[in-house]
Amino acid sequence: MDRNTALTALNMKKTTVSVVVGEGLDARMIEIETGYLAKQANGSVVVRCGETFVMSTVCDGDPRLGLDFFPLTVDYREKMYAAGRIPGNFFRREQRPSEHETLISRLTDRPLRPLFAPGYKRDTSCQSVVISFDGANEPDVLSMVGVSAALCISSIPFDGPIGAVRIGLVDGKFLVNPTCAQRGNSVLDLIVAGTNDAITMVECGAQEVTEAVMVDALMLAHREIKKVVAAIKELVAKVGKPKMQIEAPVESPWVKKIAAECSAEIKTALLTKNKAARYAAVKAAKVAICARYLAAVSGDDAAKAAAKSEIEGAFGDAKDIVFRDLILDGKRV
Repeated sequence: MDRNTALTALNMKKTTVSVVVGEGLDARMIEIETGYLAKQANGSVVVRCGETFVMSTVCDGDPRLGLDFFPLTVDYREKMYAAGRIPGNFFRREQRPSEHETLISRLTDRPLRPLFAPGYKRDTSCQSVVISFDGANEPDVLSMVGVSAALCISSIPFDGPIGAVRIGLVDGKFLVNPTCAQRGNSVLDLIVAGTNDAITMVECGAQEVTEAVMVDALMLAHREIKKVVAAIKELVAKVGKPKMQIEAPVESPWVKKIAAECSAEIKTALLTKNKAARYAAVKAAKVAICARYLAAVSGDDAAKAAAKSEIEGAFGDAKDIVFRDLILDGKRV
């Protein structure tokens, strides 16, 4: 029995899609494959560019009632073995994530978190591990693409996909996903993530490039992101699982009431100049507002405890509404 026959018998059929980002001699082919590794995960892919491989997996836990936050964990890890090396210092075991790994984990979390279905509160773990690094193609952006693809083909209610690219600028020419050597000569290091419709995350370091150059770089990044998004959608069409159905939460009537009656008080607290003083002012406003509304609630201790929890949650939503209005009015908070 040959290898392909054996894999088919084990239900390990590999499905691959590819996308080319960039143009001309600097074009890069990215391949996304699934069905071969991490079969027990809800969704798993391996993303390849050159000889750099990143495996991304996503898993979810059982529902947890009463959570007022979304327990999402995104973890990106680079191991020395991926580059064929062994740690040579006193600490031969690799331990906590490095600063770079933590940064990439956060860059991945930011564009993903708002796209999960409202009301979805399961423990969700997104893990990316660099399997191989060829010394030329950076694995960090591949990890962001991989997590997005893994979520999309899983049953987790994720309203993606997102794509991600890095833009460099060498000798006045834009490069998409530049190599390590090209990044050393680049005056721009721009990482952009987004959906088919909009850019959702930007992280940048640059040597004083002009505003016009930045706009052109962002426009180029979004065009390339659309290619990545199309490739992930192609993969979903081939192997995507049906999404679990989540009942959308009903908005508390306290949200509109607090936003309408207490917006001036919340706005004053948010516009406090000093950061520590602002946090204290918002906390004081929350205590005062919640106490006023809770005083009008009748019932036993259990009813009042439930009302207190609901009012405090509604205050957070109302504060977000006021915060957004301030930004749209051109006021920096």
